[in-house]
Formats: sequence, C-alpha cells, structure tokens
Amino acid sequence: MGCLFISTFIILSTLYTIPHISAVGYPINVWPKPTTFHWPRPQAIALSPNFIISAPGHRYLTPAVHRYLRLILTEHHRPLVPPLLNLTSQPLAALTVTISDAAAPLTHGVNESYSLTVPCAGGAAVLKSETPWGAMRGLETFSQLVYSKPSRVACGLYIFDVPLFMHRGIMLDTSRNYYGVGDLMRLIRAISMNKLNVFHWHITDSHSFPLVVPSEPEMAAKGAYGEDMKYTAADVKRVVEYGLEHGVRVVPEIDMPAHTGSWAEAYPEIITCANKFCRYNQPPGTDQEKGGSWCGPFKTWQLIYNYDITYGLTEEESKLVLGGRWHCGLSKLIRLLWIRWIWPRASQWVKRCGREIGGERGKKRFAEATDRLNEWRYRMVTRELVLSLFSHCGVSRIQACVIRSI
Repeated sequence: MGCLFISTFIILSTLYTIPHISAVGYPINVWPKPTTFHWPRPQAIALSPNFIISAPGHRYLTPAVHRYLRLILTEHHRPLVPPLLNLTSQPLAALTVTISDAAAPLTHGVNESYSLTVPCAGGAAVLKSETPWGAMRGLETFSQLVYSKPSRVACGLYIFDVPLFMHRGIMLDTSRNYYGVGDLMRLIRAISMNKLNVFHWHITDSHSFPLVVPSEPEMAAKGAYGEDMKYTAADVKRVVEYGLEHGVRVVPEIDMPAHTGSWAEAYPEIITCANKFCRYNQPPGTDQEKGGSWCGPFKTWQLIYNYDITYGLTEEESKLVLGGRWHCGLSKLIRLLWIRWIWPRASQWVKRCGREIGGERGKKRFAEATDRLNEWRYRMVTRELVLSLFSHCGVSRIQACVIRSI
C-alpha cells in the first residue's frame, strides 16, 4: 500500500465472448477502442442546434442524459488533427436511447454492452443497450464522435461495444493523503469517461482514520489528520450516489485486521504493534513486462501499455480473469500532483484491462496508441481534468520532437 501504482487482477469467473476488435485508422478517435467500429465511408453530419436525447426515465440514467446533452451541445472539441470529412446536407436532430432491462442494478457482471448507429441522412441516431449502465457507456462514445464549432458528428457508422473484463477499477487511498469529496467526484467523472466501472475507495489505513463512524466517534476524532479531513456518512452517501449517476460502482473499504495503526489513537489497547512498521527484506522485481514490481512511483504509460495481464497463465486460466484495479496509494506524491499522475497512466490501464489485449504479448503497441492518447488527453483537459503527457509538436512532427513521458 506504500506504492504509488500497483495493478491487481481478480481471478474468479469467465469472460464475455466478444467478436474481433477492429483496427484503428479512422479520423475520429473513440477511447477506448470499441469492440466493433464499422465506418465504410467516413463522413460527418451537422448537429442540429435543437438536438435532443430521447431516453426512458430512470433514476440514474436520466441525470446522465442531461449531463451528456449539455456536454454535446457545449464542448465543441477541436481535434488536434482536424478530420477531413465531407459534410452531409441534413442535420442530426436526435439520439434515441432504448434499454431492455431498466431494473438491472449496477452489480458485478452487469451487462454493459451497447450498439450505436449514426445515419448520414439526418433524423435520429440510435443507441441500444441491455441496461442503463450500457447506455451510459454508449452516451460517452457518442459524445466522443461530436467535434468542431458549429458541432458535427461522425456519421454512416455502426459501433458495437462490450468490455473484455467485467471488473475495471481504480483504487484510491484516502488514508495516506486526504482528498475532499470534490476530488473524489472528479475522479469518478474521469473513471466514467474512460469506461471503467469501479471506484475502490480505500478509506482507512494505518496512517489515518478519516471516516466518521457514528457508533465510534473517537476513531475519526483522534485518527483523522484534522477536523477538516474527515468523511461523514452523508459524504459517503453522496459519493456512492454520484458514482451511480456515472455508472461507477463505489466500493468503500475499512482496512482490517492489518493496517489498523490509526485505530490506536482512540483504542491503543486493541493494537499489538502500534507505530511500528515492518519491512519486507527482499528487493522488488524489475522485469515489468513479466509482471515484475509496480511499487516504483514513476512508471511511464508506455510500460503500462506493454504490461501483460495474463502473462504466465494458460489459455484456460486466462479465461478466469475477471479484470483488475489500478491502485493509487500516492504516498510518494503531494496531493496537488495526484490527478496528473493517475492520468494518462490509468487511461492506458483502460486499454489493457478494458479492451485492448493482444498483439505480440502487447509489446511495441504503444506506438499506435500515442496519437490517440494525445488526442484523448486534450479532450480530458477540456472536461476539466488536468494531466500532462507531451507537447503539441508530437502530433504532426513526432520524429522531430522529444516526447515527454511521465
């Protein structure tokens, strides 16, 4: 837990059966790469200024629809390399969303598949999904097809998408460093944008106990870093609800029976080794492409992209991998820098865990991802997530520039 980033994999059950993942080579970037992206004649269609999204009412899907409608109408994303697409004559008036099972809860294994069809003849695009959670993934994809001012949409295409793994998460440790509720909500927005589905909230550890437990108020009163560094029950409920509105399952964790040194501030008699820390006397591995050690704080996104989730497993064993979590211990970073270090690394984790596994054991595949990741970085900045990757010159004159990888 003292590590900055550790990837953890969960092996319990079987994978979805999915069709072949199509190649990248289109003028519009969708992140992460969908399962099927069929665009035989790339064109664009104007977005009507009266564009609407029609969807069935749902406690969590409805806020998502309103959020994406505002985003689609106001983002006006300008791609770093403007797509050269012919514009059709009739504007796109609407996006029609249909779901088959509105009652499906956001639990592990829920169906997140969707299909999206955008015509070039005007009228309405169609987004179909089994569940509200799949519809949220499709809304994110549609938003990424919209660009320019006035707004245009890639058209004449069909997308089908289903995650390769059912558990795709990020773990944030709020014991070593405290992060306010606003920070956690910002992280949830980014998790949703990247089509991850779990926020593992590691609330407590040996360093501090910031959670206010009404039945044991002394735990936070003495175990938190300060009065303004606590989470109330209302805060937890707010974060969980915000996650549901973004299709993200929040999993709060109170770490025990180990990692309970902070409990000693209130109840020293129940802790056997308070304020004593043991060190594992063995140097970490260095062969990162074979799993290796991920306790070093400054792994570049290229190494992450080469990391093979199923290394060392047989074909049958690989089918049992449910997915994984990206661990953000962050004990080696000050709070002001945390978001820039999570992204773009976690965006590459999305591709490794969520969609894109294959090639020659994943080696040398980051070259294809470089331009796409740079484009995605700028869209995330537009959506008020700060991250750092490399300069503008790396897009059109990559051979003449020194890429700054962090």
